[in-house]
Amino acid sequence: MKKITFFAIVLIACSRSSLATASVDVGDTIRFQNREGTTAGGEFGLQKETSPGIWSGDLFRTFCLERDETIGFGTPYTVDSISSTAHLGGQNTNSGDPISAQTAWLFYNFTLGTLTGYDYTPNSAARIEDANRLQNAFWKFEGEDNNISGALDVPDAEYWNLANAWFGSASDADKLFYTSRVMVINPVQGNTPRQSMLYVVPEASTIAVWSILSLVGAGVACRKNSEKIC
Repeated sequence: MKKITFFAIVLIACSRSSLATASVDVGDTIRFQNREGTTAGGEFGLQKETSPGIWSGDLFRTFCLERDETIGFGTPYTVDSISSTAHLGGQNTNSGDPISAQTAWLFYNFTLGTLTGYDYTPNSAARIEDANRLQNAFWKFEGEDNNISGALDVPDAEYWNLANAWFGSASDADKLFYTSRVMVINPVQGNTPRQSMLYVVPEASTIAVWSILSLVGAGVACRKNSEKIC
């Protein structure tokens, strides 16, 4: 009965965590795969080297921020930093470019699966179109304006308008929440900076819950094998 109660508590904690995303840390080796979208931007699948030569599947989907940086699909990169700023910044600056609250809000909701109007059906024509619209909105918000005229052409303006409408009514606390949860992964290849990518930082409670589950699972396995080992 105690075991059932404990696992029920853990499951409740998991369900109440507002967002569970995979953890990426400075120093990790990562790579990107091409996914839905035809803008030369996202969606991208981010994968991590879990042990030498062993790679995860897509940990999450992401989008890029700079139109004058590149990545190679399947190429290993090292995470140089995780911050609120794209390390060089793109076409509008080479001194670092903090992401906007609108970008943070859009990407958080995209990751959560709650972005209004976004079609999440894998490989569908609608998802490809939505990925293009969302990537263009990110570029526009981050000052990567070349070839994106005005406030984006309809229907590309969908997410631009959606985020601006949210921003116009959002409190300072709301803006701070999103800009503190959405960060930028800045990868390097050797000493050369590469394309900066968006990332939702996992909540501490999410990491703690899964750590507890791992420890409990290990403890159960140990007790089954030998009381002395654990």
